[in-house]
Amino acid sequence: MLGLSRERVEADRWIAFRSHFGIESFSCRPGIAGAHEKGGVEGRIGYFRRNHFAPVPFLNYGLVPAE
Repeated sequence: MLGLSRERVEADRWIAFRSHFGIESFSCRPGIAGAHEKGGVEGRIGYFRRNHFAPVPFLNYGLVPAE
């Protein structure tokens, strides 16, 4: 950690990974000043995971014969 700024030292492999996939690196501010930032990001990740990675339930109402 380099103080209370968003500047971070990134590993060479991380730099190669994010440049290959076109990911932009962004760090939250440490401490109390940046505590509110993490919740917004975590909430969006949870929303995406629940709506795109969850299996769609299949309900058989007698329209398709059960095997």
